[in-house]
Amino acid sequence: MGGEQVRTFRRCCVFLPRRLAERNRREDANALTVTPEALDDFFDRFDVPAEDEDVIVCTGSIDVLLARLASEDRS
Repeated sequence: MGGEQVRTFRRCCVFLPRRLAERNRREDANALTVTPEALDDFFDRFDVPAEDEDVIVCTGSIDVLLARLASEDRS
């Protein structure tokens, strides 16, 4: 997975801060607060998959990504 694909991964996740902000307002047991700094730390620690590992590259469309994941679950 090359550098451009890693940058694509980060761009694909632009929806994540919005979703986390919504979840951070909740108070139930599944609403662990994730700060913007913690999310940045996660991205900074992201390990690029090795050549022999499966990789799914997000193209920016969450619908395409979910369809791909669903089709792999069925196979």
